[in-house]
Amino acid sequence: MLFSPTYKKLSLDKLEKFLSEDKKRTYLFSVSTSAFREDIKRWEKAADNLMFARMEEPMKLYLKIAKGNQRSG
Repeated sequence: MLFSPTYKKLSLDKLEKFLSEDKKRTYLFSVSTSAFREDIKRWEKAADNLMFARMEEPMKLYLKIAKGNQRSG
């Protein structure tokens, strides 16, 4: 949806609202920051938990937890 001129802003706004306001559910999104880096920063800011993954040769996967928020149940 981010590639669509028609739906890009609507998609950015809705997902940002879900991430920042809906604390009853947990949402998992996977995005590539190489496309629309500045737009995706809005979601990063709104998210309670934020993880970054990268892969290097030969098939080594690295995971970095940049922000974590535990909810009490």
